[in-house]
Amino acid sequence: MGKGDHIILNHYEKLAKSFGEGPHCTMQDQVIRQKEIQFFTQEITRFCESKSKPSKILDVGCGNGYLLEVLEKSFPNYTLGGLEFSPHLFEIAKNRGLERAVVKQGDCREKEFWPHKVDLVITERVIINLLSWEEQSKAFQNIADLLHEGGLYLMSESFRTPWIQLNKGRKEMLMDEIPISPHNRYLSDKLSSVLDRMGLKEIEGIWPSNYLSTHFYLSRIFSGAVKPKGGVGKNTLFLEFFNEALPSGIGNFSPILFRVFKKVA
Repeated sequence: MGKGDHIILNHYEKLAKSFGEGPHCTMQDQVIRQKEIQFFTQEITRFCESKSKPSKILDVGCGNGYLLEVLEKSFPNYTLGGLEFSPHLFEIAKNRGLERAVVKQGDCREKEFWPHKVDLVITERVIINLLSWEEQSKAFQNIADLLHEGGLYLMSESFRTPWIQLNKGRKEMLMDEIPISPHNRYLSDKLSSVLDRMGLKEIEGIWPSNYLSTHFYLSRIFSGAVKPKGGVGKNTLFLEFFNEALPSGIGNFSPILFRVFKKVA
């Protein structure tokens, strides 16, 4: 057991009981969830179009299997796998009725956590659930070791610097700071150089890494600043309108960054 594993397991047990198979299970903001899915599917499509044979894709920390179900429908010719640490989420994923994806319970901190090498690894707000850098570093190294040369690691993970910027924006509007959740440890700006030493070289993605910044500013700062007393706070027409009216990726207000790394020799 790692540092704070009981915090992680208790948190996801509650989510599993509350949301089951639903898309809200690990992310209640569905704008973020759908954009994450689009990021993954577009990058997978770009990667696989350059391959001469079907690819092996692994979702590390697959949760309740929601993303795997989407990937099954989107990529019928690829081999899919999912690894999940939480026994409660694993049971939901296992019983989801996935037709091709193989789901295993396991721990990405353990060496050889998956039985064979793969072409592409996904983590969706997973590494931040490891509550020490030692554990996060182990997971990153294991992911690097698991990838074939030329393979991709796609991450949607949270970082400290934009979280600080987000809270500076909230302070300007006399709003309380959004704390980092007890079950999260956000990543450092130095990550790219660390992963480079592990053989994971960052490459340019289809979307900018700060793609969600506009949405975070609108939903976590602007909408709260202009909301009248008693007004609706979430999933509003206000947010829907401005998310469509404004370009994505303005500023550095989204802790969640989309980043792409390639396994090199």
